[in-house]
Amino acid sequence: MWPMKLGIISLQRGRAPYLLEWIAFHQVVGFERFIIYSHGLDSEQDALLNCLARVDPAISWYRVGQQWKIPQLRANRHGWRHHGKEVDAMAFIDGDEFLHSPDGDLRDTLNRLLIPDASALAVYWLIFGSSGHLDEPAGLLIEQFTRHSESTFDANRHIKIVLRRGEAAEFVNSHFFFTSKGTVDELGRRIDRPVSPFPASHKHICINHYVTQSRAYYEQVKRNMGQADRAPEERHERTEDWFQAHDRNECAYGYALNFASRTRLRMDELLADVRRVNPGYRAPPRPRLNRTTARPLRNSSRG
Repeated sequence: MWPMKLGIISLQRGRAPYLLEWIAFHQVVGFERFIIYSHGLDSEQDALLNCLARVDPAISWYRVGQQWKIPQLRANRHGWRHHGKEVDAMAFIDGDEFLHSPDGDLRDTLNRLLIPDASALAVYWLIFGSSGHLDEPAGLLIEQFTRHSESTFDANRHIKIVLRRGEAAEFVNSHFFFTSKGTVDELGRRIDRPVSPFPASHKHICINHYVTQSRAYYEQVKRNMGQADRAPEERHERTEDWFQAHDRNECAYGYALNFASRTRLRMDELLADVRRVNPGYRAPPRPRLNRTTARPLRNSSRG
């Protein structure tokens, strides 16, 4: 069985300081093709994507048009129509989602889990909280945010899709697509909706969802960002209740740290490539987001 060629279609919004890590991480775990849609007014994100596309033909990017009513849905449809046949399987994930396999080689895992009588694999979120960070920390996300919810946390039942090459798909929203042979999760259970009726399972494949990041990031960035998978009139502010509900830190999860050194090395390689075509390029710095009021780590009863 030959290694699968894996790709990602992703809409990125306001992720310039984190994008290099996101791409490097996914290259390290086994993804080869990246179709990225840049959403929002973010000149730093566009500049980085433009440089990366110049040095790596496996990275393509598009500027999302302001006329796109539901940008993420439109991006998914466009990406699959124009690039779906370039890989054996395509994941549809966001810039704060890091997909990997605790079994080791993601390509082997997908070869095993994406069974012949299904068109797609459902991969569950694993919600990561602030890890007690009030200020936005320097360093890799996968190193700084290491605490997450218990697997049974209800929001983890949200899925994202890995779609097999050549499949016809009706894109319902960012979480679920209708396909000819349907969707299964890693346990072979049939999934027919964006939120699984079954408990989440993260044994073989997982999406680390860094949904809150630090308290300061939530307050100054995430709260008013809206949602790219909704029409403008349907978008809403994420309330304080939303943060409290998603700032989950019960468990410590260190598996993604196995990729940290290789991710950092790959980031350095990508930057070196970029500077060959743009010698003066400087990677976007992490935002200086600070809070002064200390507070204890929530939901940290388990380690």
